[in-house]
Amino acid sequence: VLDFLGSETDYYVWAGALTQLDWIRRRLEHIPQAHEAFTNYLLSLMNAVINHLGYNELATDSTSTILNRMQIMNFACNLG
Repeated sequence: VLDFLGSETDYYVWAGALTQLDWIRRRLEHIPQAHEAFTNYLLSLMNAVINHLGYNELATDSTSTILNRMQIMNFACNLG
């Protein structure tokens, strides 16, 4: 069900997904192996969108691109 996120770059899709994925991840905190595996899975899902967005803001970036970069980078940093 989540594999489509591996190729998704849209702000609105990720905005909805990140809230729910964080909820699932927090539920797994008491199961260290599952928590680590899920965290690694999330980071792998986010590789494509991170590469697409890049780390630096461009003058030509749309508002949704800027917001998406902020939410994706924040979430990825919180994952470790």
